[in-house]
Amino acid sequence: MKARFYSKRVCLQAAGQVGALIVVLAMVPPARAQEDPVARAKRIYGEKLIEIGLAHKDGERARLTAYGEFIDAVMTRFQQRGDFDATIALRTEKARFEAARSVPESPPSDVHPVVIAIQSSFHDACADAEVERSRAVLQLAERYGKKLEDLKKQLTIQGNLVAALAAKQELEELPDSPAVKTAKRKVTEAEGEAAVSALLEGESEMTACPRCNGTGRVPKQCPACGGSGRCPRCGGRGDLPPRLKGSYTRSMCLMCKGKGDCPTCAGKGQVSVECRHCRGTGKVKRLSRPAPAPDAAPLAVIRPRYIAPSPPAAGGQPEPGSGADSGLLDYVETVSGLYKRYLTGTPEDAGIRDVVARPAGYMGKLLRSTARLVNGFPRNVRVVPPDGPVSSAGDLLIPHTLGVGLAANRIFKEHGPGCEVTLVYGVVNEENRTLFQISAADNALPR
Repeated sequence: MKARFYSKRVCLQAAGQVGALIVVLAMVPPARAQEDPVARAKRIYGEKLIEIGLAHKDGERARLTAYGEFIDAVMTRFQQRGDFDATIALRTEKARFEAARSVPESPPSDVHPVVIAIQSSFHDACADAEVERSRAVLQLAERYGKKLEDLKKQLTIQGNLVAALAAKQELEELPDSPAVKTAKRKVTEAEGEAAVSALLEGESEMTACPRCNGTGRVPKQCPACGGSGRCPRCGGRGDLPPRLKGSYTRSMCLMCKGKGDCPTCAGKGQVSVECRHCRGTGKVKRLSRPAPAPDAAPLAVIRPRYIAPSPPAAGGQPEPGSGADSGLLDYVETVSGLYKRYLTGTPEDAGIRDVVARPAGYMGKLLRSTARLVNGFPRNVRVVPPDGPVSSAGDLLIPHTLGVGLAANRIFKEHGPGCEVTLVYGVVNEENRTLFQISAADNALPR
């Protein structure tokens, strides 16, 4: 009887312990099933793409906020200088922006030049941010592709051929995915196909040298003739005066062999020398554009890549509303003045090769040149001199408005690369040549 009682009590204790264990197990979440390695890599890749997109959206909101401050800073500068028309135009633009919270890509033709300048620089900054986003996508795709290659190899060694096949298929579909194709197109339009190849090959820290456009060579004034292109011995005549007094017989110049051209530069006035910036390699280390610090100039987020920030004014006090970024205000003032000259004045004729080689001599001037079109994108137009190779990267011109860029794109599609064009542009600084007008030459034939 006593043994039976103990057995019953033991059974009740065991039942209680089992019930408690069931309650505890019910409170603990079930263990997550082991995720397929290929599916896990794909999930992480998708999450990273979303993070890049969200960061870009945050940047868009920051740029819109900064645009209002941009108008105030520019208006302060022109108001202090007594420019009535510019001040009224900027007040009108501020009211329009506060109501619409957007910036038109193609402003009306009757808008004041300073308003066109700030809208254009804003959209150029947005285009730069889009290129940075596309670069980030291509860098992520390059790392994801390497991960898939490693997974394919490991799974094959483990004998998991089904998962290895899935990794192989994902790797083959990656270049044609919408995100990668869009990123390739945007980077190609901004920096060329070489930049895309470098990103996908893991060489994202290197980019084409901006001084020589990746060629490793730059034009320089001929040291022998001083840029004149004439033979330094005979002065371009091709013969030499008589050596003997009373003689009238002129002898042929042996230096130029009677041609009169400088033998060093073949009469061009320029020679090609090794680029000091990249030491002839054509590549330099790419410095990624860092995100502005919270205490940085408020206009830093809408400063395009071709505008360097100027140092603060004398005494270390920046202009009202500009933070420390007076370089952007200087750009607006210069390019709006050039556009006024384009509307009312006549450009000077100049060779594009000479302008690129000696930009300091043409700073602030409105010029007209003939060149050959290498490519024509809405925010990126590249040309070479009339006798230059179309296969090169070309010299960059920034379209003043989207309409100018679309005109260049239309000419490029109709006539193809290498067609001769006439350019009207202004030299803003050493890195920026702003394009106001482009037209196909009379001898440019359609495709």
